[in-house]
Amino acid sequence: MSRPMYEGDADRSNELSAITRMAAAFNVEFAKLPISYRMDYAVIKGGQISGFVEVKSRKMTWGQYPNVILSMSKVEKACAYFDLLKLPSLLLVSTTDGLIHYTHMHDVPSNSKLEFSGRTVNTRDSADIEPCYHIPNERFSKLDG
Repeated sequence: MSRPMYEGDADRSNELSAITRMAAAFNVEFAKLPISYRMDYAVIKGGQISGFVEVKSRKMTWGQYPNVILSMSKVEKACAYFDLLKLPSLLLVSTTDGLIHYTHMHDVPSNSKLEFSGRTVNTRDSADIEPCYHIPNERFSKLDG
């Protein structure tokens, strides 16, 4: 049995807003990927795929927590793309204060703690608790400045 999709229209709108801002900041284009690719978008420059992006919209202000939590499986896929294709994957995190921060996902295993955690408040199902990386905020750069 497959896991239900919890992503709603507001989530998709926030995701699109974040990737649009990133594309403008880096002068690139983007294309939405099918779910089987485990990343949200392909980044396109000069007609070729130049990387991948995972977008997370978090209901918090930047700095409210000391780190960003991300599923190990997302990081694993990003590292596989980097190892196989030599293409980077960015994690974009948009927050309710209108800020967007980003980090390179292939660097996450070497500078983050791996813990069994996840969505421990308002858990929706058993898959919400899993191996997750806790990426320190200082590993992120601010988009647009």
